Amino acid sequence: MIYPRLALAKEFLSDDGVIAISIDDGEVSSLQKILQEIFGESNNVSTLIWKSRQNKDNRPEKGVSNDHEFILVYGGSFRGEERKIDQYSNNDEDERGPWVSANMVGLATADRRPNLHYPLIDPATGIDYGCPELGWRYDRNSMAKLIAESRILWPADSKGRPRRKAFLSELTSDYTGVGSIFGEGLFTRHGTADIAKLFDKRVFDFPKPVDLITRLIEQSASDTDIVMDFFAGSGTTGHAVMARNAATGSKLRHIAVQLPEPLDDGDPDQKTAAVFLDSINKPRNIAELTKERLRRAGTKIREEHPNANVDTGFRAYKLATSNLKPWQPDADDLEASILDAVDNVLPGRTQDDLLVELLLKTGIDLTLPEEKRSIAGQTVHALGGGTLIVCLGDVGADDTEALGQGMADWVDALDPVQTTVYFKDTGLGANGNRAATKANLAAILRQRLGDRIAKIASI
Repeated sequence: MIYPRLALAKEFLSDDGVIAISIDDGEVSSLQKILQEIFGESNNVSTLIWKSRQNKDNRPEKGVSNDHEFILVYGGSFRGEERKIDQYSNNDEDERGPWVSANMVGLATADRRPNLHYPLIDPATGIDYGCPELGWRYDRNSMAKLIAESRILWPADSKGRPRRKAFLSELTSDYTGVGSIFGEGLFTRHGTADIAKLFDKRVFDFPKPVDLITRLIEQSASDTDIVMDFFAGSGTTGHAVMARNAATGSKLRHIAVQLPEPLDDGDPDQKTAAVFLDSINKPRNIAELTKERLRRAGTKIREEHPNANVDTGFRAYKLATSNLKPWQPDADDLEASILDAVDNVLPGRTQDDLLVELLLKTGIDLTLPEEKRSIAGQTVHALGGGTLIVCLGDVGADDTEALGQGMADWVDALDPVQTTVYFKDTGLGANGNRAATKANLAAILRQRLGDRIAKIASI
């Protein structure tokens, strides 16, 4: 199951994107091999260590308490920790700005780097500060340049160690490296506490803390990126994205993928979750738990950040077959096959089902802003401020004029540069005048909207 998902994840990942996978000690070596094969060794960012257990296990099977998990990171790179600049000052009013005292002691012995071993003398006072055991960090020429630029901080006597001025203006980045011991101070119990704030029952075992995922997001995503979780489970990633948006004003979006794995009330580990879903009239599967966690998290985030402009809603989609009938003629009864294909929509499929399929097939973002309006008894959708107008109902010939004029009025009000209009092919001329209904609707829209009509099509 993991290999095809990771192979697909690579296709979704942006050029500078990062994938982070939490795994325990027993499976880390196998996962590492899969990631090396799919992403390549050069794209290995780091293997982070998260101390997930706060207190050690006093009854370990083999005498070792496994207190940590690994987080394997592949792809682009981490941002790094924000550099602390409060240590910079400018007490001597140096025109080059704030500075900090920096070490100049070297790292090599005299036999390895003899050019870095020499006595350092203050030319103004003549004090000889000698040479450290590992020499200096700079050779004589570089040191002479630092002295000429008044960058050396000379101690009052020879017992001190000269240092150099490192100026804030010379920094090339606002960030330093992030430590491979990641998420310090965050434990599984914090994830359990996050769940306890939303549910009265322990419906998830060992959930990741929201703050842990938030730190990963901060390291790997910009404020407008999409964060995808292929194993959504307890929904921590979606919760973290919404919480960060509320706290910082970022516009991150998230996609949560979770198989509807069934829950069994006969299993002691699953009974609490199964009974809980029964109590809210939801099917017994993990995906329903994920969605309920996101709903409750969204409500709590809005309560905690009443003035934040944050979208905590989400749309849920399930993998399904096409809403349109495939052409599978019966060679022994072609007439019946043709008549059956006249209505090309499968029974039981709704207008919303058709709308989603239309968006997917035309490559339109499922999160495009949408408005609905009832026109001539039909539900009409306007997406992207009117760039796409969709009516998927059964339109009779008698309703053509009112529907066409109403849709044109709405496009005029929305005022997009251009608009594309879609209808349900078998819904036009529901009373038998399909060709005439199609022609009349097209004529009305083109007459009213002219060149603003990019296309009139059907599904």
